[in-house]
Amino acid sequence: MSKFTTEDQIETYNLELLDALGYAYRHGAALTPNSSPTGQETAQSLRARDNNGSAYQVESTIDRHNFSEVLLKHRLSQAIRRINPHIPPEIRDQAQRELQNIASPDLISANETFHNYLTGGITVEYQRDGETGSETRGEQLWLIDWDNLDNNEFLAVNQFTIIEDNHNRRPDIILFINGLPLVVIELKNAADAQANLHTAYNQLQTYKREIPSLFIYNALLVISDGLSARAGSLSANYNRFSQWKLSSRVPSPNPSQRLIL
Repeated sequence: MSKFTTEDQIETYNLELLDALGYAYRHGAALTPNSSPTGQETAQSLRARDNNGSAYQVESTIDRHNFSEVLLKHRLSQAIRRINPHIPPEIRDQAQRELQNIASPDLISANETFHNYLTGGITVEYQRDGETGSETRGEQLWLIDWDNLDNNEFLAVNQFTIIEDNHNRRPDIILFINGLPLVVIELKNAADAQANLHTAYNQLQTYKREIPSLFIYNALLVISDGLSARAGSLSANYNRFSQWKLSSRVPSPNPSQRLIL
């Protein structure tokens, strides 16, 4: 039997697990633009409160200028600069624009393009002075520092509002690495007979239809009911979602451990 009685409890428990693993934490309301593209939903109306009743402070709009943006652009820019300091600033900016404007006929193709950028880097070219004068240099710009994991930013965000084509959605938890929304986690309550892993999977399919921009940058989908969890790729059907097995090396979270706000 599940020890959780509400989805909020499952969400809090998962955030505590992520905190123990080294993820920083923000509530989605803290990453809200000053105004909504619809003119109806504002940062003030989305201000959330934690379990102690304290209001979350809405952060600067530097990361998101409207609710349709799914990348945390300032964090992404900082990471690109931190990981690729030898590449000229204008070339780094050009690569980020290329990443932000992936053009593909369908979601799966766009996601494949992003996957190639994520794993193989973005090919850039720029002029530099050589022994025989100016020469064109080509190399890879990296979005993740695969050699030094501490050089990356890991951020867990819950209830992150996304509005696309008049669809207003808030996935339960999104894991951003260097400002990229790589993991989407959908939670259901096992104590609710109407909410199970299949329901969580179906909810992700709804998100894919209604807010597809989020999933261009997806690397993993996770569903959980507080008792078990499964993980799969963007194109996987339910039967291809694999059982999540917890490593014995993962530290047990302390329920009273402070989430980084």
